[in-house]
Amino acid sequence: MPSFLKLLAVCVLLVPALWAQAGSSTPKKPGEVRFSSDLLDKSIDPCNDFYAYACSKWQAQNPIPSDRPAWGRFNELQERGEYIVRDILEKAAAKNAGRSAYEQKIGDYYASCMDESAVEKAGLKP
Repeated sequence: MPSFLKLLAVCVLLVPALWAQAGSSTPKKPGEVRFSSDLLDKSIDPCNDFYAYACSKWQAQNPIPSDRPAWGRFNELQERGEYIVRDILEKAAAKNAGRSAYEQKIGDYYASCMDESAVEKAGLKP
C-alpha cells in the first residue's frame, strides 16, 4: 500500500508540471471581462428562453477554442486571473533595485521553480 501512495503522490505532482510545460508559451493579454447589454439578444423573449436571450450573442461571438472542451465567461475570468498572477510573478522575478523584500522572496521562489534546467538537474533530490 505505501508504494501505491508514493506512485499516487508522484502522479499528482507530475500533472501540474506537465500542464505547465504544455502551456509554457507567453500568453497574450486577455481582454476585459465585463457585462455588456449589447450581448443580449433582444429578438428573443426572455420569458420564453432566458438562456438564449442572455447568452446566444456571446456564444456566437466566442466559439469554443480548439484546445478547450468548453468555453464560457467563467473561463474568460479564469484566464484573465491566471494572466494577472503570472504577470505579477514575472515582474517580481525581474532583477530590479526597486523590489521590496517580499517581492524579492516571491520573485526568487518563482524564478527557481521556473528554472527548468536546474529542476531537471536536481531530479528528485529535496
